[in-house]
Amino acid sequence: MRTSPINTRTEKGRHTTTYSKLINLGEGLGCIIDTPGIQEITAFKIDSNNETFFDIEQLTKKCKYRNCSHTSDDGCALVQALEEGLLDKEHFKNYRKLLNESGFMESRLDYIASRNRRVRILQREEQQRNSTKRDIMF
Repeated sequence: MRTSPINTRTEKGRHTTTYSKLINLGEGLGCIIDTPGIQEITAFKIDSNNETFFDIEQLTKKCKYRNCSHTSDDGCALVQALEEGLLDKEHFKNYRKLLNESGFMESRLDYIASRNRRVRILQREEQQRNSTKRDIMF
């Protein structure tokens, strides 16, 4: 694939591909998607069996309250682990970022589903009005 040099001032590259390409990294290693025009892809669902945050998921089970926000709640196992240096702050920051992205995407998907339901209802009502008009005409 054709590439361009990294800008020395901004230390950023420039997208040079003009077509989409899926690059398989091999068995069990995943893939890279090179798609012109798309700058970011975000995850929208956290897999509860995710090994990346397994340690954090285990700690959340030790929190005093089931609805713990993991920020400053009394009895929060994550806050305690952070304070004691048992949990890496960057690792926890990445977990929180993923949770926020996941929450945003879930709310966005809920909004879209709700909007689609409203559209279907309006379409049905319009069809009923049109069929009533046709019945009156004939």
